[in-house]
Amino acid sequence: MALQHLRSGTAHKRPIPSAMSAGQLAVNTNQGSPGLFFKDSNGDLVKAGPVHIGTNAPNSSPDSTAATALVTGTVYQILTVGTSDFTLIGASANTVGVVFTATGTTTGTGTVSGQQGNEKGELWLDTTSGHILKIYDGTAWRSSDTLTSDLVMNNANVVFEGATANAFETTLTVVDPTADRTITLPNVTGTVVTTGDTGTVTSLMIASDTIVDADVNSSAAISGSKIQAASTSNAGAVQLNNTISSTSTTEAATANAAKTSYDLANAALPKAGGTLTGALLLDNAASASAPDISFDGDANTGVFSPAADEVGISTGGSERLRVDSSGDVGIGVTSPAATLDLSGNQVTNVVAMGALDVDCSAGNYFTKTINGNSTFTFSNVPASRSFAFVLELTHTSGTVTWPSSVKFPADTAPTLTAGKTHLFVFETNDGGSRFRGAALVDYVN
Repeated sequence: MALQHLRSGTAHKRPIPSAMSAGQLAVNTNQGSPGLFFKDSNGDLVKAGPVHIGTNAPNSSPDSTAATALVTGTVYQILTVGTSDFTLIGASANTVGVVFTATGTTTGTGTVSGQQGNEKGELWLDTTSGHILKIYDGTAWRSSDTLTSDLVMNNANVVFEGATANAFETTLTVVDPTADRTITLPNVTGTVVTTGDTGTVTSLMIASDTIVDADVNSSAAISGSKIQAASTSNAGAVQLNNTISSTSTTEAATANAAKTSYDLANAALPKAGGTLTGALLLDNAASASAPDISFDGDANTGVFSPAADEVGISTGGSERLRVDSSGDVGIGVTSPAATLDLSGNQVTNVVAMGALDVDCSAGNYFTKTINGNSTFTFSNVPASRSFAFVLELTHTSGTVTWPSSVKFPADTAPTLTAGKTHLFVFETNDGGSRFRGAALVDYVN
């Protein structure tokens, strides 16, 4: 039995494949949304053509029929549910997208349509911005304006017509390669320069320190007016102006007796000594074994910068002291964890007192022998700092009177036994206005 094709003139109406036989054709003759469809052996709807042209994707607004106007025996697809219940007239679920054969009409605001969505392989010329040809791959529209893999051109050129359609074009071609070649475009905005371009290359395109002696032609001539005069502020330049006196100490002499920057440096800062009036920049690549500032005959002892914002001192080629970027000082430590971080032992001098005044600027450990009644005083106490010292008192005879600023536990000075040695510890954090005292008394001499 011959298959009859289906036909409709309703805009944006598509047949539902479950209502078609395999190979059966369906034609939509509407001028705004024409289409030729057939059902393949897999039961899917295929759009054979034509290409849809417009700013909206094809079938983005399917033709709809109200739930109250259904035709019994016709296959529909639920478009909107609204207040309708399509399960009452044959739908397996009251859900958008469900296909069913209507057993009658129903009430409510729901709508149905023909086939919704798009078909795999369907074409769309999107005119939203220019003209981009897109293909539906079954899940999304894929445009042909972006390549996601290599474009291989076999013995072909890339030709640019330009803004004017005429006989003049720019052709990008290559010489037949004998091996794989790669041209890499930098991550900057600019103009590509060719060997035939004589006016576009500027000094900004040449990286500093990239032109070496071998790049300069031996016959190249540079005007003397283009060479900066050497002086104490332009070390390294050579003055070729023969009007300069050969006895000048700030500029080079005549071309036949040109001075070097070394000569100028000697004149400005003699080896015998001198005064720098500007900054002295040192090589930050120095190390403890080869510091920036060292001494004649002792190159591994001096000052260097071990890291950014840090200063180190080395002796014998080894780092001994470091000041980090926070101002913390490490002695024997390369990463100080405090204002002063010391690795190793610490010693202090012993101050033998001649009188009864403890001079706090002299040290932190004091000794004194008394042979009678004695009144002590404390002087030169550091201000705005915590300060402590030890007093070793050899007590032959007599009583001891302390400054009124001294406070012992329970505000009572310890009782001392003559003929013994006593140790006192005093601490202040307010510049000496108050000392807290502690004592270990009556050691055997």
